Amino acid sequence: MPIGEGNDAAKSEAAGNLPIETTSFVGRRREIGHAKELLTSARILTLTGPGGVGKTRLALRLAAQSRRAVRHGAWLIDLSDLRQGDLVPQAVTTALGIREETSDPRERLLRYLRDKQILLVFDNCEHLAEATAMLIAGLLAVAPRLRVIATSQHVLGIEGEQVLPVPPLPHDDEDPAAPGGDALALFEQRGKAADPGFRITDANREDAVAICRRLDGIPLALELAAVRVRAFSVAQIRRRLDDTMPLLTKGERSRPLRQRTLENTMRWSFDLCSRTEQQLWRRLAVFAGGFTLEAAEEICHGGLVGDVAEALSGLVDKSIVVRGNGTGGARYRLLEVVRQFGAARLADSGEKAELLARHCDYFRRHALRAYSDYCSERDIEWFTETFQELANIRAALEFSLSPAGDAHLALQISAAMTPFWEHERFLLEGYGWLRQSLERNNSASPERANALAFASFMGLLVGRVTEAGNALSECENLATELALDGVLASSALARAFLEFVSGDIGATLSGLAEAVRLGRASGNDWATAEALTGVSLLSFVEGDERAAEKAENQLRFAREKGTHLNKALALWLIGLNHWRDDDHDSAVRYMREALTLLERFPSSTSTATCIEGLAWAAASQGDMERAAELIGASREVWQANDMRLAQSITYRVGEKIEKTIRAALGADAFERAFNRGAGLSLEQATDLALGRRRPEDRRGKRVRGNTGLTKRELEIARLVASGLTNREIAGELLISTRTADSHVEHILRKLGFRSRTQIVAWASKHDAPDAECRPVDA
Repeated sequence: MPIGEGNDAAKSEAAGNLPIETTSFVGRRREIGHAKELLTSARILTLTGPGGVGKTRLALRLAAQSRRAVRHGAWLIDLSDLRQGDLVPQAVTTALGIREETSDPRERLLRYLRDKQILLVFDNCEHLAEATAMLIAGLLAVAPRLRVIATSQHVLGIEGEQVLPVPPLPHDDEDPAAPGGDALALFEQRGKAADPGFRITDANREDAVAICRRLDGIPLALELAAVRVRAFSVAQIRRRLDDTMPLLTKGERSRPLRQRTLENTMRWSFDLCSRTEQQLWRRLAVFAGGFTLEAAEEICHGGLVGDVAEALSGLVDKSIVVRGNGTGGARYRLLEVVRQFGAARLADSGEKAELLARHCDYFRRHALRAYSDYCSERDIEWFTETFQELANIRAALEFSLSPAGDAHLALQISAAMTPFWEHERFLLEGYGWLRQSLERNNSASPERANALAFASFMGLLVGRVTEAGNALSECENLATELALDGVLASSALARAFLEFVSGDIGATLSGLAEAVRLGRASGNDWATAEALTGVSLLSFVEGDERAAEKAENQLRFAREKGTHLNKALALWLIGLNHWRDDDHDSAVRYMREALTLLERFPSSTSTATCIEGLAWAAASQGDMERAAELIGASREVWQANDMRLAQSITYRVGEKIEKTIRAALGADAFERAFNRGAGLSLEQATDLALGRRRPEDRRGKRVRGNTGLTKRELEIARLVASGLTNREIAGELLISTRTADSHVEHILRKLGFRSRTQIVAWASKHDAPDAECRPVDA
């Protein structure tokens, strides 16, 4: 079905991860109409044009207007932070929420998308064009209902590719009634965002039109110029552009005019910055995927002529740096074109090597926090921050493995990250980083021994048994030679799992007990926690009469350390033992408590086990339809996880229960319920398992609820949903920006949300008596 046509899918809840529009969308009606027409026959549309011309905004608006015509939603894959082509498939699985673990991400995508009616938006493809083009071509070949929108500075060269060059905004005087066209409208709106009192008037219109013409209607250039209305009149902005830009184009005549115009505009913005702001701008280019104030202060401060926080505030005010919300407060980023401009100046400054080394060391120290934070009350914080900083950690690993870096640091980072690789669906990637790091560090050292232990453990989890065995043998020899008691605990854990793979359950349990003993004695909490979980799980599966006692031991350890993740695993296992003892109410209570804890982690791979356990409990309570739905939901998450070792253990029990449910319902009824569960997102599956709502409640039916929001808060929620920033909300309601900030924070807290995007989703589903809440693209 061509995108843009309606069908029954439009009635279902629109899925996807498209970001909320925080600023108004201006113009582009002609391009949107043309793009929709092309997509009626083409399965891939590439929007091309120079940086800053508005390709991303156009792609997102097109996707937002099309997403209700695709049953499985519209999804954004932003490639700007990637530097390695082989990570493109994983970027897609991450965006789609496919919890990839051990199989090739490309093959997993081919299986996942084969029967999906879905729209994918690949943004910023030019620097990874070959890898992206090969992946898209492969996906289109096996997924007949897949549509792709790509943005790139040049054509990707895929068979069947339709190309739509994105022009600058109209800025000529073709319409005497509206001189300046959409470019002038954009300049005015962004000027109002910078200064609520700004307007285009008869007195400044001529100068404003001249600015739009001077900047060729390039949106990013116009936005950078418009922010100057805080400090300059429109006439002064025009005069400075006229005075500055001809000088800056000297010697660059070979470059395309529009690229020169954009860079010249950024140079003009650069020249208007203070010396400290200029220094900070170029230094911030070392970050990937954004940064916090604390990271900027530590990495960028050396030799800076002023204060980092003050300079960062100045860059935010000048719209050079974009401020957003991170997991622990404010988070900042540079638009990719702005970052590239800063990176070029950083390379010329002679500071690049030093800044990259500081960046690598900063995120190395973050990774090393795993040794203290994983088994502690700080585990949620570490996992959440690590998920947020993943692009920076990848950049640090890439630099440390480069000729200019120190491969020994890569060994430390990749090994310390093991709990994250394991529990947050990045096993295959993490194993790859570990293997690369070990190949670059051949000398005998404690760090190599430690990394070999983690590599053997992860190799078993991803099914690389021979590689794992070789790494384990070397690890054991090296750890014994160097008397590394903590590493011996980790190697004992890996050896126990190797015994499990070989089928010797007795040796497995003995090995896990030895890992617990060594882990306790050496203070290796990671090995202790993993071994306790293994003991509890295998004891339950094998029907050991002491299984409940062992799960309680695991819970005591988790409470002793304050760890939330390991507490969740212990609670789940205690729940399973209550289920086996026919205490179904207690079983459900314990497993739901475990699942509620796991929700606080970014994307814990243990969620599938909790959902499956609750399916077993539902079956024992006689609710076979719910059990089948939960089985379907858990298997979908399991399939995405593909953690073969964990699956093989739990499936020993689950296979028998599934047969019982199928027999009770009949094959057809079972398949219908199973497929309902399998069609749920991870969030929906969790809601179902926790008894929050049935899956049919999530498919388009609006639910009125007691939100506890005041009339003013409902009004502000409506404005958030319409895409206004807090500054724009303040202007709309004639209140201060700080008051608007406070109201939005209250709304987030009352609704239990973390981001504005969740407010938009909530507003689009709820009828509120004092607010007309509708999706952004309505």
